[in-house]
Order: sequence, then C-alpha cells, then structure tokens
Amino acid sequence: MAGLTGKQEAFANAIVAGASPLEAYRAAGYSQRMAPVKQSIEAQKIMRKPNVALVIENARAEAARNALWSRETAIERLQRVNDVSYSLIDNTGPHGRLERSAVQAFMESADRLNALCGVGGCDAEDAPVFYFDVGEEAEVRAVAVSVRGRGGPPKQ
Repeated sequence: MAGLTGKQEAFANAIVAGASPLEAYRAAGYSQRMAPVKQSIEAQKIMRKPNVALVIENARAEAARNALWSRETAIERLQRVNDVSYSLIDNTGPHGRLERSAVQAFMESADRLNALCGVGGCDAEDAPVFYFDVGEEAEVRAVAVSVRGRGGPPKQ
C-alpha cells in the first residue's frame, strides 16, 4: 500500500477486516502503554489521515465489488440447480415416481434464490417466487408466480 508506514498498513488491513479502530490500533503494534481512552483518540487520528482513509476506502470498495460478484455467481449457480431439478420433476409425468433428491434440490434452490433476491429484489421485472403444491401419490407441482403484488401462494 503506497505511502503508508508498516503500522499504518497493518492498521488499515485490520479496519478492512472488520476490527474497530481501537482493535486495529492495538493489532498494528502501536503503543500499548497508553490508557484505552488515549489509544482510541490516537486510532481516530490515524483513521482521519488522508492516505490511510483513502487506502481503507479503496479496500472497502474492492471488497464490496467482490461480494457483489459472489452474489451474482451464487444466483447463477442456484438458477442452474433449480432448472435441472425442475426438469427432472417435470419429466416424471402426472403419475410417475419423483426422485426425492430432485424435489429437495428444487425446493432448497428456490428458497435460496428467493432469499438472495428478496421479494422484488431481483433485477428482472418478473422475478419468480416458487410455491409448492404437494398432492396425492407424491405428485409435486411447482407454481411460479410474479413477486410483484403477491403476499403468499396463489389461491386455488
């Protein structure tokens, strides 16, 4: 990290990792002989130094970009699991035997997709929420409905 001392770099890394300013101050190896109140004051001074603040801001922005990419990847992979498991369910026919693992994969992937997207939180205007109708002889029918304006499963 350009323009930082070793202690400042350690301090910035600790802050980005989630430490409080006081914890980061101590982890970076700054004086332990001061009273905790004085350490907190010194930690805040380090946080306000322009070069340290810039490094922390940039590192936090990079971490946010990486988290967003991970969320998008998780949604894409869950959607693939959901699609494959739905096709396995859909191909069994009205009286065919269902593979329990396909039903479970479908339900869990739908739940996780809904949690990641939130109600109306996906970019797609017609983001689906899945409800399950379990009938006789283990027949499972998945119904995808639009998130917008729905508070629960569709009425029969």
